[in-house]
This record gives sequence, structure tokens and C-alpha cells, in this order.
Amino acid sequence: MRILFISTGLGTGGAEMTLLRLLGALPETVSTAVVSLTVEDAIGKQIEDLGVPVHALQLGVKLSALGAGSRLAAITRAFRPDVIQGWMYHANLAAHWVRRQSMPSVPLAWGIRQSLSGARREKLTTRAVIKLGAWLSPAADAIVYNAQRSAEDHESKGFAGIRRIVIPNGVDCEAFRPDPGKRTQLRHTLGIGDETLLLGQVARYHPMKGHAILLDAVSTLRRRGLAVEVLMAGKGVDEANAELQSRCRRLDLTGHVHLLGQRDDVDDLWQAVDVGVSPSEWGEGFPTAVAEAMACGVPCVVTDVGDSALLVSDRSLVVAPGKPVTLADAIAGLARAGADARRALGQRLRERVAAQYGVDLMAQRFLGLYESLMAGNAARSSSSCVG
Repeated sequence: MRILFISTGLGTGGAEMTLLRLLGALPETVSTAVVSLTVEDAIGKQIEDLGVPVHALQLGVKLSALGAGSRLAAITRAFRPDVIQGWMYHANLAAHWVRRQSMPSVPLAWGIRQSLSGARREKLTTRAVIKLGAWLSPAADAIVYNAQRSAEDHESKGFAGIRRIVIPNGVDCEAFRPDPGKRTQLRHTLGIGDETLLLGQVARYHPMKGHAILLDAVSTLRRRGLAVEVLMAGKGVDEANAELQSRCRRLDLTGHVHLLGQRDDVDDLWQAVDVGVSPSEWGEGFPTAVAEAMACGVPCVVTDVGDSALLVSDRSLVVAPGKPVTLADAIAGLARAGADARRALGQRLRERVAAQYGVDLMAQRFLGLYESLMAGNAARSSSSCVG
């Protein structure tokens, strides 16, 4: 089996990390290659470390659309895939184009990694790509969503419902697991006392991720007298972020917010955290960072965006998006419950992730999809020959 993955980019986002984990979990009998429409970036280098070839088209950097299209077609013909898998909106369109131009008989799967709850706040170009995707979607043999809510949102905008496949993101529960011994060490490094309630958010800096909402909630909790601090990690979430720094000063949170930037040790960071938070305002599909926190035994409070509520499966942990006071109330409830109750809840959430959202299960689901697409393609070819 030969699978060509075409991704919009290979930066350190949740979609790209999921692709990395899928490639690492597929059996050796599956030969894979990855094309990035843009640059190789950090995840691309990690994919290469798996032994998977990565081709970066550098669209808009070095190559025009015409040059990038020509190179993509050449890569596809040389690799001779059994299935072409798009990964995110722009890559889905590129996969559609190259299948039509170079290998029209090869099955095509699209990959959609977000919901459309705040589509009006997306860039005009992204909204145009989504609309074009809806028009072209019947041509795909499968549309793989990482969340049930994502499938429903897109089908309401015209995406072909008959193509729906939902495969949630997978978590490596061996890498992400409770390790109490690391809690004290990391807190000491950050200057955080053991009695402080430490919140955690891991997300790139983007308006949809709700960093401002979380800071407002922390300010509310501190005004109520709760000793609470927050650890924030992700691309652009660092000391150089003037917007975050200004908001921290305005809310009198200086010294209580730890901006750690992009990290490679997220599994270690979760060990220091008492409560994970996903305050996303829109666009979330399957919140991988929440699943990773849960795998580490950390209870999480989430906004009802994408499949976040389905993931935590506890309405007391779910709040409406864009409501910092409501978010603060839910966090305060976990604070009042005490450390023992939080640990017990965290253990139940870890068991849920291990049973339903393991990375091996995700790989099995993708493998089953690809086998089905290949079998259907073989049957069509056989029927055509008989005819």
C-alpha cells in the first residue's frame, strides 16, 4: 500500500502533529510520502526522521502556483500512490487537482481538521477555499473529519454527506502519562508553589484559541481570592508577544502568567498542571491538547466548540465559548473539589482517552479506510475490464 499525503503546511499545529503520529503508527507494510504545499518546517523534519520522504513545494516562497503544480504532479507520478490523502483545506484542493491531472483512477481522501462554528471570523481567502471545497467535495471518495461536529458543520455548508468518515485524533498514551515525580521539579523551575492552583493551556497564538478569555478568567479568580496561576505554551505564546504582555499588565497578572512559547516537552509540562483549559472561541475540531492533558491524568475545562464536550464527556467541565466568568466558575468548582478529587477525575479521563482515542486505534481506522478505498477501486477496474 502506497499513500501520498498532501498537507497545507508542516508547522507545529494540532493537524500537523496528528499527521506525524499517524505516519509513525502505520505498519511498515504501508509506504508513505508527504508533500507540503509550503515549507518543511519543524514537523517536516520529524517526519523525515521516521524515514518518510518529505517534499516542500514552497508555494508562495520560491515557486508560483504553476511551478508548484508542475512539481506536485511530477512527485505524484513518481511515487505512484494507491491513495492520495489531502490534509487541511488548501491541500485538499491541491490533492483534487493532482489526482485529476495525473492519476484520475486513484482514490482520493480529503482531511478536514476543524469545525465551522466561527467561519465568519476566518480570513476571506479561507472562506473562499471552504466554499470551493464544498462545491468539489462530491469528487472525493472520502472526507475524513477529526470530529463529529466538524462533519455536521461542513455538511450544513454543502459538503457531500455521503463521503463522511469521522476518525478522531489519536494520543500516544505511553508518551503522555502521569508522572508525579516531575511536578515538583517543574514548579520549582517556574517559581510556583505546591499549593498554587496551576492552569495550563497549550495552543498556538490565534484569536480562535481564546488566550484572552483565559486571562480574563484568571483575573476573575484572583479577584475572588483564589491563588491561581496559568502556564501557556504554543507557537507565538511567549515573552515577545506584546498583546499578551499588555493584557497581563492591564489585568494585574504580571508574575502569575508563564508564557513558555513553543515547547518539545509538552508531556512534561502537563505534569505540573492541576487543571487544563481549552477556552477556544471557534474553529476547534478535535482538541488534541485536551486529550494529551487527559492522558496525563489532568482534568480539563473546555468550551463547547468542536468535539471538546464529547471528549471530556462531563457537562460540569463544559462552558459556552467567550464567557470568562462562566469559565472561571467551572475552574473554581474543580479548585473547591480538592486535589484528591481532581486526581480521581483525571484518572477516569485518562482511562477514557486510552480506550477511545489511542494513536494505534486512529492508525487502524485510517488503514481500514485506505484498504476499503483500494478494494473499491479494484472492483471498479475489474468491472470496467469485464465491460
